[in-house]
Amino acid sequence: MNAKNKPVIIVLDKSIPKKEKKPIQVTHFLNEDLHWEGWPTADIRVYKYIELVVRNYIDEEIDDESGKDLIFVYDDPKKRSDGLLFLGNWNDVFVV
Repeated sequence: MNAKNKPVIIVLDKSIPKKEKKPIQVTHFLNEDLHWEGWPTADIRVYKYIELVVRNYIDEEIDDESGKDLIFVYDDPKKRSDGLLFLGNWNDVFVV
């Protein structure tokens, strides 16, 4: 089977729940002192670019948040130094 002939998936049992997709969620940002600061209400939709840097990032400063994803957000590719680093969950890769 080649890429042109991908199989069609058909689910006859409609009782199987559809997975509800989760948006990208952030919990902390890296502040000016290079320490993680809680910011669970941050609205990253305002940024033009949202990049997944690494999954399951582990930082000793945040023991309870081990395994969070490291996310970089910015507006201008020529001024990436104006961006912010966040810890959070990449989830299903969309923002609300």
